[in-house]
Amino acid sequence: MNAEAFSWGRIRYGDFTHENAFTPGSMSQVLLACGFVSPTSFPVPPSGDGFRAVLRRMMWGLIEQGARIYLHAATGSGLIHSTHILTDNFITCAESPLSPPASSARR
Repeated sequence: MNAEAFSWGRIRYGDFTHENAFTPGSMSQVLLACGFVSPTSFPVPPSGDGFRAVLRRMMWGLIEQGARIYLHAATGSGLIHSTHILTDNFITCAESPLSPPASSARR
């Protein structure tokens, strides 16, 4: 769950099993602390098939642009190259550091 999303509280407190909320930045900190490298986060936009799903994605695009204008006014962050992920969820990928070769581990 994305703690930068506007509806994060509804999701966070909508189910008592949700114990943590992360931002892309805090998720990167956790992964780096655990030894992973190059964490990169991606938004998870509204999904589904059919007319209603297309309509939701179009509405989300308008809302997201309005939110970026708001964030630019409030924080000065760039409108075009903003790092803010505003969707309710995001995915973070990171690389596992290479393990030492098995032959060197036995020495």
